[in-house]
Amino acid sequence: MTALILGIIAAICTGLSFIPTVSFLGFVGLILAIIAWVMGAKAVKANPADGQAKAGKIIGMIITILAIVSIIVGIILAAALVGTMVGAMM
Repeated sequence: MTALILGIIAAICTGLSFIPTVSFLGFVGLILAIIAWVMGAKAVKANPADGQAKAGKIIGMIITILAIVSIIVGIILAAALVGTMVGAMM
């Protein structure tokens, strides 16, 4: 159950991280997604029939990938913005 809740919170944080003013939430989403993935994997080993643990593990996996993508996109956009500002000053 905990892995599922963490996975859902990670999904919300990662989704919000695509908004430029709160892009730092990508890091929060990444951390929570990894925790959900690990906790879900441990719970599935303890009880393979636990559907919520499986869901938490799967959500953790998917959101980990999406959070990494959001962080990379944020870095690229920040670099482009800085490059544009430096170019405008010259």
